[in-house]
Amino acid sequence: MINKLVTKLKKMPSIRNIVPIPSAKVPIIKFKHIYTQLEGDISLYNTLAQHNTQLLKMYSCIDERVKLTDVQPKPEEIEEGQDVWFYKDREKLPQIWPEYGKNKLSVGSLWLKMLRFYTEDFDFEEYVISIRQKQKLFKFEKMWYKKAMAIEDPFDITHNLGGALSRKSKLLIIILM
Repeated sequence: MINKLVTKLKKMPSIRNIVPIPSAKVPIIKFKHIYTQLEGDISLYNTLAQHNTQLLKMYSCIDERVKLTDVQPKPEEIEEGQDVWFYKDREKLPQIWPEYGKNKLSVGSLWLKMLRFYTEDFDFEEYVISIRQKQKLFKFEKMWYKKAMAIEDPFDITHNLGGALSRKSKLLIIILM
């Protein structure tokens, strides 16, 4: 399947630097779009990416500003082999989520509040960034003891997305916030 896709990509004049990596944990094809100079990856087997896409779509349906706080109603369905679920019935969401639609802040205000929270209030040495719960999640609870920035993968809660960040990248993220 990957070889067929590589062959098709090579026929596209705007795509260059096509590199298949079939031996990766999640096989991908890396490429570069020559007009925009953007690099991209294509994965055919990454089910977590599919779940993340569905989750982001649901967020954008809930609130055009993509409100990310405390969406934790009871699960309607649990994905086999996954640690986390999300509620997929947008029509019933207002009935089970009391805060639904109450946040009227502008996108700019939400952005500034997020920046302020992560630059002034959040302790990266002690806590995990998590969208699963409103309460702070301690690194100790996850048994994540490294100095790395801790970012919980919403679909594989044992996976620290920040674990691969270098110290330099972590500092850059914090500085840019």
